[in-house]
Amino acid sequence: MRTSRRNFLLSATSQFAMIAILPSAVSGAFAASSDVSDTDQIWDLKALPHMLATAFFQEDVPEGPVSTHKARGILPLDASQPVEDLQPEKTSGGGGVVFSGSGNLHLRFPNVKDSLRLYRWCLTITRAKKSGDANSTAQVLSVNDGASAQNCHPKITIEAATTDATVAAVWHGATASGTVKANLKGPGFVLGGSQWNVSLTYRRNGRLFASVNGVDSGYVNEIVNWAWPMPEGGPPSIIGGKRSPDMEWAYDCIVFGQGELTERMVHKIEGWAAWRVGRQADLPADHPYRLSHPTVDEEDLGPSYKLDLKAWQSWGDALSPGQTSANMGAPARILPDFQRVFYDDFKRIAIASSAVAPQATPAWFAPGWNSAVGGSAQVIPPTKKLNLYQQSGLADEGGLKLSLRNQKRWFAPAIYTVNDAGQGHSWEGEAIFRLRCKFNEYSKVPGGLFPAFWCYSLEPLFARELERIEIDFWEFDGKNPLYLNGGSSHVHSAAYPGLFGHLLKDAKRYKVWGGELRAARLGTKTDFSVWDGKWHTWEFATGNDFTSLAVSLEKNGVEEMIELYRCPTPREYLERRYLIIDYALRLEDGEPDRAVSHDFEIDFVEVLQPAAKLEAFAEPFFALPSIEGIVNAGQTLTCKANLPPKLRDVWYHWYVDGHSRSVSPSSAFVLEDQDVGKDVRCMVKAVGAFGKPEAWSRSATVK
Repeated sequence: MRTSRRNFLLSATSQFAMIAILPSAVSGAFAASSDVSDTDQIWDLKALPHMLATAFFQEDVPEGPVSTHKARGILPLDASQPVEDLQPEKTSGGGGVVFSGSGNLHLRFPNVKDSLRLYRWCLTITRAKKSGDANSTAQVLSVNDGASAQNCHPKITIEAATTDATVAAVWHGATASGTVKANLKGPGFVLGGSQWNVSLTYRRNGRLFASVNGVDSGYVNEIVNWAWPMPEGGPPSIIGGKRSPDMEWAYDCIVFGQGELTERMVHKIEGWAAWRVGRQADLPADHPYRLSHPTVDEEDLGPSYKLDLKAWQSWGDALSPGQTSANMGAPARILPDFQRVFYDDFKRIAIASSAVAPQATPAWFAPGWNSAVGGSAQVIPPTKKLNLYQQSGLADEGGLKLSLRNQKRWFAPAIYTVNDAGQGHSWEGEAIFRLRCKFNEYSKVPGGLFPAFWCYSLEPLFARELERIEIDFWEFDGKNPLYLNGGSSHVHSAAYPGLFGHLLKDAKRYKVWGGELRAARLGTKTDFSVWDGKWHTWEFATGNDFTSLAVSLEKNGVEEMIELYRCPTPREYLERRYLIIDYALRLEDGEPDRAVSHDFEIDFVEVLQPAAKLEAFAEPFFALPSIEGIVNAGQTLTCKANLPPKLRDVWYHWYVDGHSRSVSPSSAFVLEDQDVGKDVRCMVKAVGAFGKPEAWSRSATVK
C-alpha cells in the first residue's frame, strides 16, 4: 500500500509543478533556505531565533515519507507520524511537505500549555490544488485541537472554491460571557498547485489580524483575552488532518512566533516569505518589500531588557542595612514635579477576571497569571459564590476590601493592573506608587497572614525567554507583626530559561531593608504593626538617583510621611512594570481563625510620574496628542493622536482626574455630569509601532 500511495504522490507532485523555475525564482525562493550572510544585511526570519517559538521549515526534513519533522525555536516540538499510511511526503526540488490522496495524512506535536502566551502569530507558506468543481477544504494546522476556549491557538484551513481560495484563521479565546471563536477569512489564495501562498495570522493588544500574500485581511474588532490557562496533558496539536478527498496541499514552512508584531515587522515577515518562494512580484504595488528584500534594523534586536548580572550583583552586594535605613524616621522625600497618571478610589469597582477579556474597561484584573501568589491559599477571581473583592464603604465613599477567607479551604485575593495577556496599565521609568490601606486590628496577630504591595516587569509576558523582575515594595507577616520585608528584589529566570544567554536559574535576590519597626527607629511613641486597624499611606518612590519607601504615621500628634528605607536605583526598578496587591497565606507560619474574614481594606491607589515625561514625545509622534471638542459634561471629545496616517493600530487611554475611564482603539470619549470640575486627559499608545510608544495630551478642565 505504501508503494501505490507513493506513486500517486509523485504524480501529484509533477502536477503541482512546484514553483515556476525561473532564475529570479530560484535565487529568491530557495537561496533563503540556508541562512543568509550577515554582510549583505538581508533580513532573514530564520536568523532571528528569539522570534521563533516553534517552527517547521521544509529544508529541515529529508525527502520521502515524513515520520518526523524536526522543529526549531524556543519550544522545538517535533511533529511526527509513526503510522506509515498516514505520513505526508517531502518531495524533491523544494516542493515542500505534501498531503495528497484520500487518507487522513497528518503529523502531530504535543499539547502546547503555554500556547496563548507563546504563540502570538503564525506564518504559513502553502500551496494547494483541487480536482472537480465542489468546494473543498484542507486543514493546515490546529494547535491544541478542540472546541473550547482552551483549544485552537490557532486553527488554520484553506477553503477552496473553483479557481481561488481563502485562508480561514480561527483563534479561540474568552470574554466574560464565555468562549469566543475569533476568526478571519483572507481572500487571495491562489489555487492550481504551482504557486506558494504566504499567510500571516497575528494577535496584537487583544485583536486578531491576518493577511494573505501581503494583502490585509482586516481584523476582529472584539477584544479577546488569549491567555486562558491550558490544562496539563491537554489535546495534541496537528499539522494536516481533516481534508476534502479532492484537495491536495503542501507546506514550505509553518512558523509559530512569539511577541506582538509591529506593523513594520508584519511587512518584513510578509516580504521575507514572498522572496523566499519567489512571490515578491505578486505583493501589492505599495508593499514596502515588493522590489527589495527587507533589511536588518533596530526592531530585529527583540526585547529591550537583558540582565547585566555583574551590575545587578554589584548593586545588591553594596546594600547595607545601616545605610539603607540611615534616614529611617526622617521626613519622606518630596517630589513636587510628579503628576498623577493613575488613580482609583474604588467608587466604581472595576475588577475583571484576568483570564478573560472584559466587557467594559476595568482598572484591575484578578487573580493574575501566577497561581503561586496566594501561597497556601488559592487565588480566585471575583465570583458570586465567594467574592473576595468588595466595596468597603458606601458607593460615594468608595474603597475596596480584599478578604482572605476559609470555605472548606483557604481562598485569597490578588489584583493586577494588567490581565494575563498583558493588557491594562503599566509604567516605565521614574514613578511614585501610593497605596492607602488598613488591616483588621488583632489583640494577637495570627500567624500565616502575608499581605504584599509589589510589581512585576511587563516584557516577560510577551517575550517568554526574558527574565522576570519582581520588586516587593513591602511584605508583612503575622509571624512577627513588627517585621518589614522591604524592597525584596528578584530577577527570575524566564518561562523558557537559559535561551540566548539569559539566566538558567534565578539571580541572587536582595533585600533593601528587613527588620522590626520599633519606636526608637521611627521616632514615634509606639512600635508599628500594620495590624493596628488604622489607615496608613504607603509611598514607593523610584527616582533616577535613588528609591525610597515611606509610610504615614502619627508623629508629634499629627500624621506625617516618614521614610523607612532607601537605596540607589538599579536599572531593574525603571523597567516597565505593573502593580500587584494581594493578601496571601503561609500556613507554615500558623493559621488564622477559619470562621472570620481577614480583610485588607484599600482607600486608594495612585501612580505619579515626572511632569517632564508627560510633556515629552518621540517618534513616531510628531507632536503631543491633543483633545478636540467642547469640554463640557455630556459632550463627546476626540483625541488627535498626531501620528503618521500609515500607523493604524493606535489605542486611546482616557483618564478623568487619573481615573481610568476608557481604553480602546476609539479616539472618542463622552464626558459625564460627575466629571464637571475635573481634569480630563488622553494617553495615546501606538501599539502598532516599535516599543509601543506613549504620549500624553495636555489636561483640560471639564465645565
